[in-house]
Amino acid sequence: MMRYKTSRTLLVQGAALKYMTTTIPHIITIFSPLELSKLLVEFFDNMQPERLSKQKMKSINDLVHSELFKRTDCRQILLPMILSHTAVLLENEREMEGCAMVLNDIMDIFYHTRNENDLSTMIQRMLRTVIQTVIRMDWEKDLVGNFVAVMMAILSQMTEHHYKIYIESFPYRCDLQDFLTEILMVLRNLITKNVYRDDWNDMILLQNSIILRALRFFAHTINDEFSSPFLYELWNSFFFCAVSFLTQEPLQLEKFSANKRTKIISRYKDMRREMGFEIRSMWFNLGQNKSSFIPGLVGKILEMTLVPETELRKATIPIFFDMMQCEFLQVSGRGYKHNFFQVENQIITELDVLVEGGRGDEQYMELMYETLKGLFEKNKYMMQQGQVFVEMIRKLLQHLLEYRSIIRDEVKEHRMSCIVNLLNFYQEIDRQEMYVRYLHKLCDLHLDCDNYTEAACALMQYAKLLQWSCDPIPPMLESAKYHECKTQSELKEKLYCETIKYFEQGKIWEKGIELCKELANQYENELFDYENLSALLKKQADLYDSIMKKEKDRHPPEYFRVAYYGKGYPSFLQNKMYIHRGKEYERLSDFSARLQTMFPNAELLKTLSTPGEDITLSNKQYLQINAVNPIQDLKEHFKNKTVSEPILKYYAVNEIQKFSYSRRLDESVTDVKDMWLERTILVTSHPFPGILQWFPVVSTEVVKVSPLETAIETLEGTNKKLRTLIDQHNKDSNLRPDALTMLLNGVVDPAVNKGILNYKEFYSSEYLKVNDEKRNITELVSKLKQLTLNQGILLREALQVHKRCASENLKPLQAHMEQRFSELCILIEKECGIRIADKGFTSSVKRNQSSLSMASRNSSGSVAGMSDVNNTSNSSPTIRSNPTMRSRSISCVQVANANQERSNSLTLTTPLKNIIKRASQVSDHSSSTSSSQRNSAEQLIELNEQLSTKRPPRPDPERRNSRPASQFRSDQPLSLLNISASSLCSNTSTNTQETSEPTSDDSESSGEPPPLPEKQAYADYTNTVGEESPIIPQRMITKTGQKNKPPPPIPVEEEILPPVPRKPPLPR
Repeated sequence: MMRYKTSRTLLVQGAALKYMTTTIPHIITIFSPLELSKLLVEFFDNMQPERLSKQKMKSINDLVHSELFKRTDCRQILLPMILSHTAVLLENEREMEGCAMVLNDIMDIFYHTRNENDLSTMIQRMLRTVIQTVIRMDWEKDLVGNFVAVMMAILSQMTEHHYKIYIESFPYRCDLQDFLTEILMVLRNLITKNVYRDDWNDMILLQNSIILRALRFFAHTINDEFSSPFLYELWNSFFFCAVSFLTQEPLQLEKFSANKRTKIISRYKDMRREMGFEIRSMWFNLGQNKSSFIPGLVGKILEMTLVPETELRKATIPIFFDMMQCEFLQVSGRGYKHNFFQVENQIITELDVLVEGGRGDEQYMELMYETLKGLFEKNKYMMQQGQVFVEMIRKLLQHLLEYRSIIRDEVKEHRMSCIVNLLNFYQEIDRQEMYVRYLHKLCDLHLDCDNYTEAACALMQYAKLLQWSCDPIPPMLESAKYHECKTQSELKEKLYCETIKYFEQGKIWEKGIELCKELANQYENELFDYENLSALLKKQADLYDSIMKKEKDRHPPEYFRVAYYGKGYPSFLQNKMYIHRGKEYERLSDFSARLQTMFPNAELLKTLSTPGEDITLSNKQYLQINAVNPIQDLKEHFKNKTVSEPILKYYAVNEIQKFSYSRRLDESVTDVKDMWLERTILVTSHPFPGILQWFPVVSTEVVKVSPLETAIETLEGTNKKLRTLIDQHNKDSNLRPDALTMLLNGVVDPAVNKGILNYKEFYSSEYLKVNDEKRNITELVSKLKQLTLNQGILLREALQVHKRCASENLKPLQAHMEQRFSELCILIEKECGIRIADKGFTSSVKRNQSSLSMASRNSSGSVAGMSDVNNTSNSSPTIRSNPTMRSRSISCVQVANANQERSNSLTLTTPLKNIIKRASQVSDHSSSTSSSQRNSAEQLIELNEQLSTKRPPRPDPERRNSRPASQFRSDQPLSLLNISASSLCSNTSTNTQETSEPTSDDSESSGEPPPLPEKQAYADYTNTVGEESPIIPQRMITKTGQKNKPPPPIPVEEEILPPVPRKPPLPR
């Protein structure tokens, strides 16, 4: 009946399948169990394979649970039939759930019966079918776990005899190879992607114990059957599967609690160690075939040795030496290779990835170093290369472990330091692919911190590795970030464009211009890409414009010295000294607070002295922080040239590698002439700015600075600040005077000490006598005098500038500072013997304010030009100004004669006509002379020569009595007029250019007297002319007779004209 295929018998067949098994307990009482088993086998075999599959598997499952299947003799008859029907359905992927249920129930019965014959039948008929079913199934489905459980149950019950019988059952070698490949694939997938939940620890550990036992049997099979001839694919599959088993997460016992770890070891032992010894044995069984696995297997063996189990490491680390020895003795071309570069490079590459991922520790570093070093020392041929290798690996592991320890640290600066250490290491060993990899990491970190300048410098290091070439990018220099670039030129162009953008964002426009020039040359001469050239040149023009017009937006950074003392810091900071580049607008207090936030447990040292071993060797953290001054190295192409100040300001704090700071040798000394300084000069490993905002100090030099040199440096610094502020206010009339107010008040009215009067000791004869033997003492004293005189002139000019820009609430302070300045000049003359001309401000009150504005506008006689009066060397800058035309410039050319004239003549007496002539010459040549030449004529000059007229006086009756009598007399010194050389220069220049009136020298040469002045109601006593007015003729200050009318009152400062005096009656 079961053989019929018609539809009419389908219901009858289904009913028979459903109820047949229920009759077994009753039939077994009448029929023999063996006969009944045979009848049931015939019953199921007669069933067509494609009919009633689901009902058939249910009936078979009921048969498995029947009393008949529990009998051993009956089971031997029923089992082949059951497995046959199940295998057919599995191969056709039908009724998978029913098949899994039947197989699971059978293996459960086998576990209790322990019948080897039944198990052999199961192995022969179902093991490979189940393995292939697991391979074909979707591992995302839950059903795959049932078949994995069946496979694990079969493998767990297999004995060595079963393995041997099953292996021998394969008729051909290729069939055995296919089976081993399949089983190794399944086991490796089970290890890497477990089908059970992660918290099923007992199930996973049981599965791993079964896999370990199976791999041992398969290892012997592979070694026995596939060594000769050698089959690389099978051996390689075993190694990868075994290493994956050893390094899987559930077997890392260090992550479990102590109790759980003890329980696992007592039940399963440390399965990692056992598998490691099996791998070691298989490696040394390779014999001459080891070279086939070099360098492909290096990474897997390295991954195994990094497992934190000491015995395992000791057993497996020597595999590396054996690998290097095989490569060293490998025959190539004319002889042996005599190097192991492949193994070395692969170890470095894999170590970087594995250690960063959390593998390895210091114990591994030391164990690997000692083990390999000992093995290399025993081989005289490899000893030299081996020692270099182990030292390099040790250094690499140190950097990698440092980087890993802080890779998750919130302090990104620490990560940057570790990355740079790795960059330097990979650069030393010429590993470009690793170098580029960490450059990208460093660049990304800088961008996260808005450090655009440092990010640009990092990209520049990458660009330097490339050439302007159409060649393909070498594999070592490829980057996934720029995958669209195919040639070196394309990639370098892309990097340059990004770098220019970052430099612009970081306000380092000078660096961006350098790259623009190089890239423009490629566009113009190599690529002929005029469209991109046009856009690039516009960008370059914007950068130039930013330098000159956005000077205020770029605040100069400050630099700080930081010493990290103590063993509590990371190893790359312990007892080391760094120079840090501060962020924008960051002062010492802000920087110190930021650093203490990074190291909350650090103690701040209060002194700059070098600490003792009680601090350097302690386990605590100590910080020593102080500000340092950058030492500028003037560029060669700037020397002996006039350079704009915004250009030079960049180089004062950038492209710097030397720094200095000073402290007193003896803090108890109060006398200025005995205050010696100890100056420390520091040199960093790299110039600023660079790929980091800090660099280590590589050299230190300590020098002593005499008190006289300290005084000179102090005055030079103050003069420079005054000169800078004067220039800034002359350029920008809307600038707030706060900085100028503070500086002026601190200089003219020092609150703590006597200020510039402290240095009077250096002018005394006793000091010169005591220090007469010292070198250059006379020159230094002369320089100090000149700087003192220059400061007086600068102070007066600064007070005038401050008066113009001061608000009403600053007027009392202005008056106080003017009074203090006058007193200071008197004290300097009295105690230092230095006379500063034009000490007071009385004459300036009489002077009309328009003269000041005219003088500030006139390039030849600019009052602001007096800011540069320092006596500097040829390479030191002096300032020139023309506020209406261009920004302030720096002249690197010093006129020696002008400086000598300034330093030797504290009081100058010169005939008026010579003064006018010299002023006119200075005015005529103002556009071509340097700033120092113009400034040499701007000192205040006292004129005391008696003047007389060339033209004879008229008789008394012919004199006009209607004009008021002149206030000035020929016997009165011209110094009371308070006429400076600059004003003379300005007035003479104006008179010459605008009115073309001949000077006194011209009149004298022509023999004709100058024309008479126009008739006026009263005399001009303001000593001031407008831009369009001619200078006062010489005749107006000649000696005249006694006038009948009294002089008019002197004009007041508010420019109110004096009242016209009443005319007296004419004489009869």
